Amino acid sequence: MRQVTALALGLLIALLGWPEVGRAQAPQSVRFQATIRAVDCNASTVALDTGARVGVYRAAGAATFYVNGAGVSLCHLQQYLGAPASVWVTALGNELLITQIEIGGPAEIAPPAAQTPAPYTAPPTPPASAPYPYTAPTPAPYPYAYPATYPYTYYPTPAPYYSYPSVAGVVLGTIIVGGLVYLLVRGATGYLYRFPYYGRYYHYYYRPIYRPYYGGFKYAPAYRWCNGFWCR
Repeated sequence: MRQVTALALGLLIALLGWPEVGRAQAPQSVRFQATIRAVDCNASTVALDTGARVGVYRAAGAATFYVNGAGVSLCHLQQYLGAPASVWVTALGNELLITQIEIGGPAEIAPPAAQTPAPYTAPPTPPASAPYPYTAPTPAPYPYAYPATYPYTYYPTPAPYYSYPSVAGVVLGTIIVGGLVYLLVRGATGYLYRFPYYGRYYHYYYRPIYRPYYGGFKYAPAYRWCNGFWCR
């Protein structure tokens, strides 16, 4: 049996043209240098490039694999495609089986090609004379909403006085007669008079000290200025 193994290994060396064969681990094994090209986990095969040719070899059931001295699985060798390795094979019948692979360096994997960015295409520029789109305003629903009204101060229509009467006496305060505001004044003779305190007369006679009168003469008859003379 040993003679058959030695003869098979001799034919392997001659066919592959290995330049050197190292010292075998066992009498039936031989070592050579190769580059790992492919690993098939399902078929348990490794494609090895010896420089003379590329061959696919099946791993023996008890084969061992090492990367930088650490034991790994066969599938782990897929990360080292292109890496140089020391390979031990043995003959089994007419087939050469891998018994051991040792990898002592990183894989020689070519760097990925740089991706060229897509050229930038600017959006089309509208012509300078292109009109801007105009959106017509939406009409208000019917019935149309009227604008909000603002509060204002209402002044009653002033009496037709032709001149401003002069207030002679002491102003007791303001009273309301017939819905109009008057100044209640006590004259020098003791009579009570009332002067208009609304409309344009309000601005003429206005004093901040004039307050509503709540005394006993609030409802007493009073004289008033009637077109140039005093009357009740």
